[in-house]
Amino acid sequence: MHSAGMFTPDEAAARWRDIMPFLVGMSKMASERYGPGDLLKLVAAGEYQMWGAADGEQLDAVMLTRLVQYPRAKSCELASVFGKNMKEWLGLLDKLESWAKREGCTCIQPVGRPGWERVLKPHGYEKTHLIFEKRL
Repeated sequence: MHSAGMFTPDEAAARWRDIMPFLVGMSKMASERYGPGDLLKLVAAGEYQMWGAADGEQLDAVMLTRLVQYPRAKSCELASVFGKNMKEWLGLLDKLESWAKREGCTCIQPVGRPGWERVLKPHGYEKTHLIFEKRL
């Protein structure tokens, strides 16, 4: 049975060996804009929140969120997800959504590759924007 929850900065530091492969994957998926240590520092500084999905002691996914305050709304940005066995833990987004609502967010904004649209649509998510990139 899968469970999910937010790691405190101390828990993230204590589980560094388990979390590291996921952070390496996130770093590669983000065109290496940041490294695994940078991500852990962002969590330790409270700028990002780290979530884990596990089947018992086996960590299957790590998610990073950040709260974004706009002039008229607050959003929870699902900044990065990396893991395995997605079908087993994707339904745990409900826990993340409940937390975001308690934090005063009016929406969750996942940032991801095009394939996430197909995965998230059945959960009530819709594509509202595109991000374009050009390497310099």
